[in-house]
Order: sequence, then structure tokens, then C-alpha cells
Amino acid sequence: MPATYKYDKRVNGLIARDIRNQDLNPQIAKFKFPVMVATGRYDINVAPTTAYNIHQAIPGSQFVIFERSGHLPFYEEQEKFVRTVNQFLAGK
Repeated sequence: MPATYKYDKRVNGLIARDIRNQDLNPQIAKFKFPVMVATGRYDINVAPTTAYNIHQAIPGSQFVIFERSGHLPFYEEQEKFVRTVNQFLAGK
């Protein structure tokens, strides 16, 4: 985290309140580009069932679960993450 980052409880509260009013889920079915929905098996921020529902809503999307990760598979399973993203970007 940059040294200039400052946590502000009031600002975070306002953002959290505003996010509750923004449901963009109906828009994801309109995606017309390749999408990979990835989650960690132990992700408590975006649970695998939530990620799977997002995958189901996007026609043609690819669904990946990182079995040994929480919310940060790019950190927790670096090699598998890089390999998986590279394969996705290569269209495999």
C-alpha cells in the first residue's frame, strides 16, 4: 500500500452505503467479450457460489476456482494464476 494511503471510516461508510444502491448484475449478461470469472475456494469476499452465479450470467464465460486460495489467488497461487490467465488470454 502506498505511504499516502489513509483509511477514513466516514468515507468508507459513505462508499459502502452508495454501493448498496448500485446493482450492475443485470448488465453483465450483455457482455460481448471473453470473460474469466475466478475465485478462491476460501474467498470470503466473493464466495465461490457468488462467482459461479456471475459466471452463469455471462454467456460463454470461463469459471476458475483456485483451490488453495482465499481472495488473493494471484498472491496465494502465483504460478497457477499466471498460467491460468495466460491460457485464457491465449484463447485456450
